[in-house]
Amino acid sequence: MLQIAISLTCPKVQVEVMSSTSSGGDYNFDDDVGAASVAPTAFVPAEITQEERDNIATLMERLGL
Repeated sequence: MLQIAISLTCPKVQVEVMSSTSSGGDYNFDDDVGAASVAPTAFVPAEITQEERDNIATLMERLGL
């Protein structure tokens, strides 16, 4: 038996990509010119808030981890 799982994630901070033929940050897969004009940015890791830490601690306690 083979089991396949697919997972989707959502970024904590919205990422906007500008395309040369559209406005509003829409993706244009037919034209790769817009991808070349996006300058790379420095990596900034997401910070875990105290509320998120409390939620994790609560979940771990309930699950006995």
